[in-house]
Amino acid sequence: MSTLHKDNAVSTTEDRKPHIIQDYNSNKGGVDCLDKLTGAYTCKRLTARWPVAVFHNILAVSAYNAYVYLITVLQLSSQ
Repeated sequence: MSTLHKDNAVSTTEDRKPHIIQDYNSNKGGVDCLDKLTGAYTCKRLTARWPVAVFHNILAVSAYNAYVYLITVLQLSSQ
């Protein structure tokens, strides 16, 4: 289920994995890193209501995105 890969191309290496699997494996590290960082500094609370849990997740990811943006801006302004 990908909009990037329209065909079923397979790699030429000896493992013969599909390109869609190789792309997933090369990019999944970013998601793991985001989960680790948002888990360390979280605002989540125990709740039985799923909208509140989704809101807390959106808040955590937004805070991390703001941090990445701030670091990028500060690095560009110091050059």
